Amino acid sequence: MIAGERLAAGMPGPWADEVPCRGQTALFFPPAGTPAATVPMLHRQAKAICRTCSSRQACLEFALETQQPDGIWGGFDADELRGIRHERGQATRRAGSGAIRG
Repeated sequence: MIAGERLAAGMPGPWADEVPCRGQTALFFPPAGTPAATVPMLHRQAKAICRTCSSRQACLEFALETQQPDGIWGGFDADELRGIRHERGQATRRAGSGAIRG
């Protein structure tokens, strides 16, 4: 199930109703057994679809908030999503530290 199909199954709001990824499962979530050399090509195609989507930011935020472990969400793959979560966590920790520098 891909972003559009997962979202249509009752996840977040109306932004997911008309996403262009609907029906493109193999691009966004390559099935087990997909040759490793093929996955980057599939991900590039999926990300190209994401670039056309008006719900891209909402999809990205959903994936980050729900810590989606795989697939392409909002134009980012699982490794990129982990990096964004890490960066946001670092920024939150810095902002919350209350350290005064002078």
